[in-house]
Amino acid sequence: MKDRIVKDWNISRILRSLLGLAAIAYAIYSGQYLFLIIGALFIVQSILNLSCCSCGTQACGDENRNKKGIYKDHIKEYKPK
Repeated sequence: MKDRIVKDWNISRILRSLLGLAAIAYAIYSGQYLFLIIGALFIVQSILNLSCCSCGTQACGDENRNKKGIYKDHIKEYKPK
């Protein structure tokens, strides 16, 4: 868990944390506390390196990209002349 929080900080994690901080600051400034929840969601996503579509899991990994598609047998590959 510590490695997930500390390592692999990329531009998307930094942007999510900055967006979360900006939403929290706006929520405190304006009194619209819905932005506080949204900002907290972005902060948690950036700290734990999660996303809405969960591509950090095995479902979006490289090993699934090479698998045979569902309609691969029925659709011919397009080859321009």
